[in-house]
Amino acid sequence: MRTLSSHVAYYRRRAGTWEFQALLKARPVAGDGALGRAYVDALAPLVWQAAERGSFVPEVRQMRRRVLENTPAAEIDRESKLGPGDREVKLGPGSLRGVESAVRLLQLVHGRSDESLRRGTTLDALAALAAGGYVGRSDAAALAEAYRFLRSVEHRVQLHRLRRIHPVVRDETDLRRLGRSLGFRTEPVPELGAAWRRHAREVRRLHEKLFYRPLLDAVARLETGEARLSSSPATQLTRCPASRNRPIMRAASSGLVYSSRSTAACPRRLA
Repeated sequence: MRTLSSHVAYYRRRAGTWEFQALLKARPVAGDGALGRAYVDALAPLVWQAAERGSFVPEVRQMRRRVLENTPAAEIDRESKLGPGDREVKLGPGSLRGVESAVRLLQLVHGRSDESLRRGTTLDALAALAAGGYVGRSDAAALAEAYRFLRSVEHRVQLHRLRRIHPVVRDETDLRRLGRSLGFRTEPVPELGAAWRRHAREVRRLHEKLFYRPLLDAVARLETGEARLSSSPATQLTRCPASRNRPIMRAASSGLVYSSRSTAACPRRLA
């Protein structure tokens, strides 16, 4: 049996990037409540230091690519009435994981210096990212709407089957039942397909936009009050005039400002 100190030692020395991501939602739910809280409190500082690893952002991106590559072909049904690839609600392109992976990455990179981002649920974290200016409000609203829709699909499929499954079956009767349960009453199957395709497109688009931000890797290397930047001449460190210790990234080639912490006094785009 492992002790709390042995868990801490493991996460300090050997834990992989994915293990810190998994701890973002950790909370005690049973057993000794005091021990559970002590566990979370002891590991939380390590979670929020994980992004300081030099290979953190590339590793997170590689994990997402690996998931997509290994999603069983049977789950990505090219003949689905819902559209190509839309049967996989959890892992595939435009799925729940697309939202969660983008939100978690932004949380871990920016949550080191902004404690308001340290939220345990995806929707709460997304709202905090929007409030802090790390994600545009319209983008955050679109992701939240898509996430709620996809979760509703997942829950209804699982409740009907009483199994923890994620792909939607092709059977017309099941699709009709699913569509009606989601409020599509006139033409349940076409309406369900149209809504699903719309949300999946938004998730794919915004996942690419947020998850692969060009400067995200450089921002992840920023330490408190200092910078560890690549030698790229297109990137330089400057500081917000209204804030002594909030480093911001300036992409000289594009005129964009990407801050490690959003403030009203630090505009995102240079004049």
